[in-house]
Amino acid sequence: MVRTIAACLGLTAFAVAVAAGLLTGNPAGVVLGRALLALVVGQMLGVVIGQVGTRVVEDQLRAYVSSNPHSARREVSTGSPPAERDAREAA
Repeated sequence: MVRTIAACLGLTAFAVAVAAGLLTGNPAGVVLGRALLALVVGQMLGVVIGQVGTRVVEDQLRAYVSSNPHSARREVSTGSPPAERDAREAA
């Protein structure tokens, strides 16, 4: 999740910087330089946002599981199917 958010934010920052640079009539070298800088900064910001989001989701899942002791399943779901289920579906 972290890498996906980082990539999306970085590419969005790149596209916005290119569009803004072209609309203002800046030279191509300046536009690309600023767009690459925006890509790197956006990706770094996306990593931070993704890590915070992942931490919040994991904390909420742990709190939910601990506050519902009567549930039959004790493990926290990551959204992925169990390994046994994948093996049966592949067969």
